[in-house]
Amino acid sequence: MSKFARKGKQPAGFEYLEQTLEVLENELRDKINEPHEGKRRTESIWPVHQINWQRSRYVYDMHYKYGKVDKKVLDYCVRNKIVDGSLIAKWKKAGYERLCSTYVINTRNYNFGTVSICRVPPQSLGDDQVVECPTTGCRGCA
Repeated sequence: MSKFARKGKQPAGFEYLEQTLEVLENELRDKINEPHEGKRRTESIWPVHQINWQRSRYVYDMHYKYGKVDKKVLDYCVRNKIVDGSLIAKWKKAGYERLCSTYVINTRNYNFGTVSICRVPPQSLGDDQVVECPTTGCRGCA
């Protein structure tokens, strides 16, 4: 029995996503257990943000872009916290199609009521300026 089957009755069509979600879950487990000596404190959680984005984006694309799974499967994934529902909701809005995390747009998380550097368009930055969010490791999702 898979990890996802223990969370209640799966809707029809979930088996289409299950194998990929299982691989991403195993990858997340490996990244968490990986030693992080020599890394900054925030660098050790970058893979968690990236795998969460991959998992959410995969389910989002299968529903909205390709139409392979229906709304019931998407709702099941959000309800059981397999994917990030607030991130998927933001992706549907204009200007947020490539958003890396909802953390980077929350103005309470940054000084002066701004957002993360990864939300600044690259053409607005100088040539010598490095764009990398210290919290998520994103290199530009504007």
